[in-house]
Amino acid sequence: MSTETGIDEGRSAFREHRWTDASRSYADADRRGGLPAADLERLATAEILTGNTVAGLETLTRAHEEYLMVGDITGAMRCAVWLGMHLLNLGETARSAGWFARGRTLVDELDEPGPVAGLLLFPAALGKLYGGDAAGALQLFTEAGSVARKFQDRDLAALALLGTGQATLMLGRAEEGLGMFDEAMVAVTAGELSPVPSGIIYCAVIGNCHLAFDLERALQWTVALDRWCRDRPDMVAFSGQCQSHRAELFRLHGAWAEALTAAAAAQGLAARGDPQALFGGFYQQGEVERLAGKRLRPVEWCSSRLLSIGFPT
Repeated sequence: MSTETGIDEGRSAFREHRWTDASRSYADADRRGGLPAADLERLATAEILTGNTVAGLETLTRAHEEYLMVGDITGAMRCAVWLGMHLLNLGETARSAGWFARGRTLVDELDEPGPVAGLLLFPAALGKLYGGDAAGALQLFTEAGSVARKFQDRDLAALALLGTGQATLMLGRAEEGLGMFDEAMVAVTAGELSPVPSGIIYCAVIGNCHLAFDLERALQWTVALDRWCRDRPDMVAFSGQCQSHRAELFRLHGAWAEALTAAAAAQGLAARGDPQALFGGFYQQGEVERLAGKRLRPVEWCSSRLLSIGFPT
């Protein structure tokens, strides 16, 4: 298979959400003759979605460097920001901060930074959100939304709306915040967004519905997430979190056997590349064990399990 054929097949598989096929075709083309920056970026996404996070981050770094070589500063900025976001999600704060700093440095080289400048507001916005400054976070997410509208960037608009809804919820305006989540989910379910922003929004919306004690909303969006994941059977990222949410809903409805099955699936997917599912999978199993009369409390059980596989608690 020629390099050109591999690239064409990789692009086709990527459009059709066949992440494993996309990774295989792109990797073969890369070995034969290399990939353009945009295809390296797609390969990185496919690798991350199938749980090959380390390889995906390395490929995304290569895409960043390739964009710089061809003079595409906007593409290089986008890769830098998403490297920062993925590393932040993995808890690697130092490396994450370095990539965000690289992105801000590149902004200065452009007269019109474009929508990526809106993404660069997210680290500070999230810091304020989880640091208890909901009003400050709301201001930054609103600013990101303005950038999205200016450049008509759907991914940025939906992520900004998600953050705005979270900040609004923290400010005590639950109905307003939940309405924003619903609006963001319209873009996701309509297939308007890229795969990684879609997964982020699905999981965050369901988690925030639980925080607002709106279990009916959480149930509806969990069903939608389950359908989205089933349509992408080789996807690992976000699938484990989906199973964690399913386990919780089964438990709340008294379906303990089904909850344990979903919790076990979440644990397996966490080990394969969806680390955000790890706690939920073990916690939901612990909760079912508690309800079944086990003496070990859920948090103690979860901590013991995490320690047993080498995770700090």
